[in-house]
Amino acid sequence: MLADRRLLLKVITMAPIGAGILGFLAAAFFHWNFLNRTHKPLAIKPPLVEPSTKPSPIVENTIKPLPSAYQSKVFMNVAVPTSQKVVALTFDDGPLGGPTEKILKILKDNNIKATFFLIGRNAQANPQLVKEIFAAGHVIGNHSWTHPYNKHTLAGSQAEIEKTSDVIASIIGVRPNLFRPPGGLMHTGLAEYAKSQKMGIALWSADSIDYRARNSPERLIRNIFREVKPGGIILMHDGGIRRTNTSQALPLLIKQLRAQSYKFVTLPELIAMDTKLPSKHIHIAHNKPKMVTTKTL
Repeated sequence: MLADRRLLLKVITMAPIGAGILGFLAAAFFHWNFLNRTHKPLAIKPPLVEPSTKPSPIVENTIKPLPSAYQSKVFMNVAVPTSQKVVALTFDDGPLGGPTEKILKILKDNNIKATFFLIGRNAQANPQLVKEIFAAGHVIGNHSWTHPYNKHTLAGSQAEIEKTSDVIASIIGVRPNLFRPPGGLMHTGLAEYAKSQKMGIALWSADSIDYRARNSPERLIRNIFREVKPGGIILMHDGGIRRTNTSQALPLLIKQLRAQSYKFVTLPELIAMDTKLPSKHIHIAHNKPKMVTTKTL
């Protein structure tokens, strides 16, 4: 009787150990079998995809070259007859969801084409907006990658400008040939590099000063009308901050300029209206554009 009890205790003691060993062996077997199977070549290989007969798209500058008088030149306006009342609306620092969308709608409602100088990292973050700007018939220019005000080495300037142009080209297939230096600053190295690439350096002749958020829409319009003239370039912004004052001022500005018989064109269209091309050179007025005093990013 005692022997039977001892045997029963041994069985009870050994059973969990035996079950554990069997479980371990089973797990090892299935694990090895799974790994071995997944690393075997497929019995039926998927068919190879035949190469397309169409060449791969190559991003290139499809914009017509600037007139020689504008290549590597700095200009604040375009000399047109005073009777030819045309101006170019330009918007900096976008694209940015909200402000850019509002401005695009206002321009569409008024059948106006403008010029947008994009910050590279904003374009990279909002490719759909870049496509919408381009699809609507607006012109896109380069406004650097990070909107810096400090001086740059040649390599730094190249990176700021080329990276921006590369991103824009990857989205719309066109490399911009117009550059606007952040803040209108000409001594940071960016403008000099852009000149070396035969880009036109576009400044402005009428500043809305909308980068100061406290300025009311009425104040923005007064700022522009103090300086606007035929062949002028108007500076506004669609990025950096909410730009509520800009989107509120824009319809009023358009209405008042049209009341004075002004028409709106893009910068390339304005340049093409220069009657002295191709022999003239662009002379810069002595008054420098106002520097942006607060960073937009």
